[in-house]
Amino acid sequence: MSRTIFSGWTKLVGSNVVTAMLQLAAFAIVARALSLEALGLILVIQTYVRVVDLLLNFQSVSVLTRFLAEAHEQGNEARFAGLVKAGFVIDVGTALLAFAVTCASLPLIGPIFGIDGDWLPLATAYATVILTRTFGSGEAALRCYDRFWTIGLRPAIQAALLLAATTVAWVADAGPATFLWIWLVTEALANIAFICWSIFIVRSNNQRSLVSASARQAIAESPRFWASMWQINITSGIRMLSQDADLLVAASLVGPAAASLLKAAKSLASVIGQLSRPLQQVVSAPIARLRAQGSPSDMQSYAWRISLFAGMASFLFVAGSAVAGGLVLWLVYGLPFVEAHMALTLMMATAMLYMFGVTLLPLGLALDRPDISLVSTLAGTLAFALALAALVGPFGIEGIAIAHVILNAVWLAVGWSLIHKAVQKQAAE
Repeated sequence: MSRTIFSGWTKLVGSNVVTAMLQLAAFAIVARALSLEALGLILVIQTYVRVVDLLLNFQSVSVLTRFLAEAHEQGNEARFAGLVKAGFVIDVGTALLAFAVTCASLPLIGPIFGIDGDWLPLATAYATVILTRTFGSGEAALRCYDRFWTIGLRPAIQAALLLAATTVAWVADAGPATFLWIWLVTEALANIAFICWSIFIVRSNNQRSLVSASARQAIAESPRFWASMWQINITSGIRMLSQDADLLVAASLVGPAAASLLKAAKSLASVIGQLSRPLQQVVSAPIARLRAQGSPSDMQSYAWRISLFAGMASFLFVAGSAVAGGLVLWLVYGLPFVEAHMALTLMMATAMLYMFGVTLLPLGLALDRPDISLVSTLAGTLAFALALAALVGPFGIEGIAIAHVILNAVWLAVGWSLIHKAVQKQAAE
């Protein structure tokens, strides 16, 4: 099992590292092509659309992975196909809702963040990307088939298209609107291609038709399906609200230029994220299988070892940022971005703390305790909100970064404490 996990992780990390480098290069080009203020407004539009999307568009992949792995382990093709169909219907329905709410709310809320005038129709057009973010069920199925290269191809293709298009736009001295359209078109094309390919792979591995599969029956055979779906998506929405809405806070309270500086720091810190998400993707199914074998203590020990190693390895990025972060910002984005050095180091520390809890979500799902993620995220978000209110005024983007460190520290402590109690209780039973 460890060999399989390492193989899957290296496949995803390989594609994710390539993706991260391509995305970083594309963002660096845009940062040099536009002023801090123009770049900040583009980032505000993207962030607003993403925040509404994450609040309303269900992310079904984590919950489906838990139940699909169980059905796959049992060889239950009918249940597997039904769950894939159910996930796709949920993804499409909630994406339509998120798109409608985004379009309706932009004229009312957008001006608060500077989205008005010519930017308003551009932001509404960009919101159509939400309609293509319906690939959760496909990704969950591919996890169970160990098709990690395929999962990693979607962001890699999008990043490659983005870099090529932004390079052409930079050479042509294009305006801010052109770069926003490029972000929209490249992501939409990559998402649609991934959805079509994942459906093809599922049908190749499962002889039952997805159209005729019974989603209702599959959900009925999956205890706490809807409870898990609601709790995990509420948790995801709350966490992503703090992870992404900080750019909106920076833009509205400090200015669009501050949003650009904060985004630059977060983009470099996302290097650690390129390691954490693949790890979470790869271990989700094995953790669910360990729980199905009836060994919660072994499952917890296995997950803790993975998180401990991941967190300790991530410290190297924090140390490197503290020493040479300013130089990296200058080389990648240009001299104006050196101001984000301290924010970069703090965001690296935030990402390191997340790595220490990278297995908390699949652990909670395997224990049929999705509320653990919800409670720990609520505790961390409350601490984040209090710290943000106190620190953003006197410290600007550094205050926002400190609030992120506090968020993940509280989330980590509460999450592992609740997991340990849940494992002890189930082991005793």
